[in-house]
Amino acid sequence: MRRLLPILIAVIFLFLSGCAKKPPRVVTGEVGRVSKASEKLQLKVEEFSRKTHSIKALVKLSVSDESESRDTEAALIVIRPNRIRIDAMDSLADVWAKIGSDGEHLWLYLPAKNKLYKGRSVRKNLQRLLKFDMDVADLVSVITGLPPVKDGLKITQFGKKGEGLFIADGGLLRIRADVRKMLVRECVQYGDDGEKIDYIAKYDDYRSQAGIDFPYHVEVVFPQRNAKAVVEYVDVAFSGDIDPAIFTPVKGRRRKTTNLDYLSESR
Repeated sequence: MRRLLPILIAVIFLFLSGCAKKPPRVVTGEVGRVSKASEKLQLKVEEFSRKTHSIKALVKLSVSDESESRDTEAALIVIRPNRIRIDAMDSLADVWAKIGSDGEHLWLYLPAKNKLYKGRSVRKNLQRLLKFDMDVADLVSVITGLPPVKDGLKITQFGKKGEGLFIADGGLLRIRADVRKMLVRECVQYGDDGEKIDYIAKYDDYRSQAGIDFPYHVEVVFPQRNAKAVVEYVDVAFSGDIDPAIFTPVKGRRRKTTNLDYLSESR
């Protein structure tokens, strides 16, 4: 019996190791199936995108990672698909940081230091500024209530009927929706290899605004970066006229400028 004990322990250990939970892996190339629910969700997403093509909002913004956390009020301005401006304000409504993208360039300006960070509007630079594993166009979509579905990308149903599970982007994007109201509740975006999750977006507190069901609470988690962003909408307006120049940094004299492209390439 004593000789069998080490063998028995080893067998139990191997069994438990095999049963340990592993992060879900996506089989790339999955397309799901076209259903009435997937077609309704596709139409709902496309309609939402059209009606909220431009957005002006006052928000409460919280951004955190493993080392620090910052809460602030902010003015948010968006023109889909990839133009964004965020002015972070203190309790006296003084702007302490401005971040934006005109679709080609991404920038961050800190007025107190008169310092500007500027580079191409690409994922690497967004990661450097905010530790967000996403493209700028995805950031615009996700924080304004949309799954990151590009033009021409098809949403199909996945899993059992009535579960509200959908996929897109070759299976790399998983969407959970309320099938009764066709409201997106959660998006999980995997990386290109299907092994790691880039981010998880959750949508809550839907309210009717100008005939549009809009989520007033959006939470985005970046597991690989140990970072999180929470956007709580205070006031929001859709489809107003916006001057495109607002998405470019204001020019100034004696401003210290750092090239994000150089920094991201030298990391």
